[in-house]
Amino acid sequence: MWEDVTQPQSVVLSISSLPTYGKDIQGRLWLFNDITDKYLAQQALAERTTQLETANEQLETVNDALRFTQFSIDRAADAIFWIGQDGKLLYVNYAACRLLGYPLYDLLSMKIHEIDANFTAQSWSEHWQILKQCGSLCLESYHRSKTGTRIPVEVRISYLEFNGKEYNCAFVRDITERKQAEKALRWEQEKADRLLLNILPQPIAERLKQETCLIADRFADVTILFADIVGFTDISARMPPAQLVFLLNQIFSRFDQLTEKHGLEKIKTIGDAYMIASGIPTPRQDHAEAMIEMALDMQIAIARFNQFQDENFCLRIGINSGPVIAGVIGTKKFIYDLWGDAVNTASRMESHGIPDKIQVTETTYKLCKDKFLFEQRGQILVKGKGEMTTYIFIGRK
Repeated sequence: MWEDVTQPQSVVLSISSLPTYGKDIQGRLWLFNDITDKYLAQQALAERTTQLETANEQLETVNDALRFTQFSIDRAADAIFWIGQDGKLLYVNYAACRLLGYPLYDLLSMKIHEIDANFTAQSWSEHWQILKQCGSLCLESYHRSKTGTRIPVEVRISYLEFNGKEYNCAFVRDITERKQAEKALRWEQEKADRLLLNILPQPIAERLKQETCLIADRFADVTILFADIVGFTDISARMPPAQLVFLLNQIFSRFDQLTEKHGLEKIKTIGDAYMIASGIPTPRQDHAEAMIEMALDMQIAIARFNQFQDENFCLRIGINSGPVIAGVIGTKKFIYDLWGDAVNTASRMESHGIPDKIQVTETTYKLCKDKFLFEQRGQILVKGKGEMTTYIFIGRK
């Protein structure tokens, strides 16, 4: 066979020869056959075979990748749903079955509104149009399991077009543990807030959570009350500690309730003394009158306590009105406290007062005389103040 394909428009020939015999002549007969078409067809077939083998290898690689992808999707931690326009579930992975407790084929016969509390048959159609416009959404919802349990989930859902068809693909994550942690965190935060409100007025507590600067305010019109249990030192000497603290807690807890009832602010307790302010942190015009009402209720409360506990406690109450500075001090066990001459004078009204009586300064008297009756006690010598005119509360007009 002889081939020559090096020249343009060359041909491929097959050559064969046969011996010839004649009279006094011997030779060979050469036959030439054009096989160009056959040769080119064989070459094309070989090239095509190589291409098919390469394509098969590539296809197998793609199939391996698809199988791996399918394996990964089926075993993904998040539930995956492919959803048709009518809401029918077209594909779900194993995680979806585990999450909801349904067998695979049961889920594939259901629609999304049967498992997602956010959707109805009608709302799914509306949701589809919204998702088609925006492309994707992330939302929180509840999925209903086979047993009827509501499972909190986070849903990331996207609109897709594939092979001329429209789909929604949803990745769904069980957020039960996260919700439980958030609930526990909220409970702890509320607990911390309640503890803070037991120490500070609510407006001050809110400011303290939001501000880092020093909290200090001046108030022009405030009424301050100090109340002290008369003879407490002698009482404490004859009582066991547990009983003493129990009784004191009973009294002061009732005072706390009365403080809330009258819209006043408990500042602190100092031993057996109880301090209240009216007109802070929210100013009020009737601050002095409200404090007189509080003092009356405190006297009634201590009388009832004595009746039920068979004790003979009595209060000495002093009240004064005037300007104060109020603020939060300390970084540990901080308190909301008051400063100013008005505070010191109120304390002196209590310490220089009369057991079972309510003593007020002339300033407080002038603010309350139109509503309440007072008796002038006269001039008394007050430590740090000299002689002062004070008044004893008698009753309501």
